[in-house]
This record gives sequence, C-alpha cells and structure tokens, in this order.
Amino acid sequence: MKKLFWLAAGVTVGLIAAKEIEKNPKAKAAYDDATSKLRNLAQAFIEGYEEESKPAAKPAAKRTSAPKTAK
Repeated sequence: MKKLFWLAAGVTVGLIAAKEIEKNPKAKAAYDDATSKLRNLAQAFIEGYEEESKPAAKPAAKRTSAPKTAK
C-alpha cells in the first residue's frame, strides 16, 4: 500500500510540474535545453559503446621466411 501511495504521489507531482513548465516560457526553454543536452549525452554514450563493441581488426599474420640453406 505504501508503494502505491508513492507511485501516485510521484505521478501527481510530475503532472503538476509538467503543467507549470508549459505555462512558464523560461521554464520551458530551460527544460528544452536540458532535454537536448541529455539526448546529446545519451547519443555520445551510444556511439562510444558501439565503437567499443566492434570486433577489433586482427593484425595480419607475419610471414616467416624459409630458412636459407647453404649450397
């Protein structure tokens, strides 16, 4: 029951905050700026993860020359 209360309280606070942000142009601009920066950060993490998860190129095997024999 306690968890349900906190869930409902969180949803209510979120809805009130969303309404207030929509009313205030400065708050909306700040929210949009923060959202944009967060998306850029998330994209950088995704690109870094994809770069690290690519298989590393294996170096070419060294060719060993046949031993020279004296004739």
